[in-house]
Amino acid sequence: MAAAAGAGDERELISAALVEAVASRGYGMTSVGHVIERAGVDQATFDRHFADLEDCFSSAWDAVDAELRGRMRDAFVRRSDWQDRLREALCAGLDYLAADESRAKVYVAEAVYVSEDLRDRQRDALVRLSTMVDLGRDGAPDSSRKLAGIAEAVSGAIWHRVQQLVQAGRSAELREEVPRLMYVAVLPYRGAAAAEAELSRS
Repeated sequence: MAAAAGAGDERELISAALVEAVASRGYGMTSVGHVIERAGVDQATFDRHFADLEDCFSSAWDAVDAELRGRMRDAFVRRSDWQDRLREALCAGLDYLAADESRAKVYVAEAVYVSEDLRDRQRDALVRLSTMVDLGRDGAPDSSRKLAGIAEAVSGAIWHRVQQLVQAGRSAELREEVPRLMYVAVLPYRGAAAAEAELSRS
């Protein structure tokens, strides 16, 4: 049991070092050498846990994604009204990313430079958000129910704004964007009045 715990600690230490190194240098300028130096381990230790830099990045990204997914899911199911549910989920997700700029950079900004597989995983995360947004159609007027692609467009707009802030080094401001993001999400489903009301909520 002690050996297993030690191995787990090593893996987490290396993953944390990867996140810090990539956030600081960018994925394209980061090497395994940078990661192991920051982690304070040798090459053999790295090789016991990861096949290469991409494997290490993928593991770190998956850990962030799993935590983000869980927080948003748990927040979403706590409320009954779609609008409240979506707001709670966005707050939970953006609070998590805003709390650690390095984590946000790796998750949002750097994954696109790693591989097509990581880009696919980002798209899967966007589909999860789109699924939450699309539930707004249940309470929308009939005309809105017939419009295809609303959820994808809304989710894309939300993701684009998150990317803008993270890439600009303004991850700490993500939580402040919730009212505007909710405005974008609510407008096509519940109209201007409901959307504008979101701008005054925190």
